[in-house]
Amino acid sequence: MTDKDDWTTKQVSLCAACAKHPEIKALVESNLAHGVCGVCGQSEAGVYNPEQFTALRNLIHALIRLHFNEEDYNSHWGGTSIDHILLNEENPIVETAKPEGFPDELINRITWDGEIFPDYDQGICLYAGHDEDGRRLLQSSIPETINAELRDIELRLKRENFHTVEPAMEKIVDSISADIESEVTQGTLWYRGRTGFEDSKTHVDFNTVTRIVTPYKGADIGALPPPRASAGRMNRAGVSVLYVASEIDTALAEIRPHPGHTISVAGFRPTRSLRVARFDVPIAGFSGSDKR
Repeated sequence: MTDKDDWTTKQVSLCAACAKHPEIKALVESNLAHGVCGVCGQSEAGVYNPEQFTALRNLIHALIRLHFNEEDYNSHWGGTSIDHILLNEENPIVETAKPEGFPDELINRITWDGEIFPDYDQGICLYAGHDEDGRRLLQSSIPETINAELRDIELRLKRENFHTVEPAMEKIVDSISADIESEVTQGTLWYRGRTGFEDSKTHVDFNTVTRIVTPYKGADIGALPPPRASAGRMNRAGVSVLYVASEIDTALAEIRPHPGHTISVAGFRPTRSLRVARFDVPIAGFSGSDKR
């Protein structure tokens, strides 16, 4: 057991074993140093560099804003506390506190290191407080926060054709293109599945019966033509889109086949490098400011 008298608050940080979220774990492992873990109390394996705690604090703040509403942890709105949601109950960010840990010191660093109401572009604010017009008061988690620009596009789509709304959506995507831009390199292999097959024959031999199946291929397993294209996650009905996966198992799971179905699977290789938008980017790149 670690003697609590041996450590100051500024030496308290987080170890990799107590970092639950993949981004938190990766950050901790990237900068291990001498210190003590506020969750479990260990010091032998090292913790995230306590002298550079700001990056860890910002990332934890961003993940709190992603997963929790302010009313979950702000006692003024009927919630509990940052301490409770992070260290006293199961959560997707860190492990729950152990008796040997330094939970008070860790929460003090997470909550009070730096400004509690940082400038809009200098950190993530966990508490809404008051805007100049006095209206903000309480903030929701990121998934439950209404984005005015996206909401306007949703409302326009109820009364306008989608192609007239596309420029507004393109403007939003362009504003974050540097963050979401990625590349599918020429020649990489991608997979697509389709229930069924082109032909099936049965060969009967002495004590054996062999079924020979010819899968769909070419245009028969490519993107459906516009008249047959139903609405999907990335297309409206009548808009032809080729859905592919990087793994065969994913391509199979996407079509949700019945256990008795025979599935045709095809591989596709891009003939040139493709510029794509990737929407599963890490949140760490946005954790430095509320504006981001």
